[in-house]
Amino acid sequence: MEKKFRILILSASLFVLHSCGTYRVNKTSEFVKIADLQSLNGNYIARSKVTKSNKNLSSLLQNFNINDEKADFVNLTFKEPDTVKLTYLADSKSGTLERELILKGVRKSKFLEIYFSK
Repeated sequence: MEKKFRILILSASLFVLHSCGTYRVNKTSEFVKIADLQSLNGNYIARSKVTKSNKNLSSLLQNFNINDEKADFVNLTFKEPDTVKLTYLADSKSGTLERELILKGVRKSKFLEIYFSK
């Protein structure tokens, strides 16, 4: 009985050490602290390139929860302390449309956290 109890305690402690919350802290520990988000302002290529090691095509817009539109370039403008503005030309059946999206987030010490839904 005592042996089963020790195994149960060991299993529970291992489960707690490898929980999602602990994993998230470890994932952000390699981020570099950015003093000024405006240094990231610029035009970015929106689509990934297929290579031998990366066979999946992805879009920068997917990171901002925009899955139904395609764009070649995305202009990101960070406004201190917690706002980012995306402007891009979206391809559609009726032509090219200029889109603008302003997202508000929470500034952390190493990143800007944006929630799309609760």
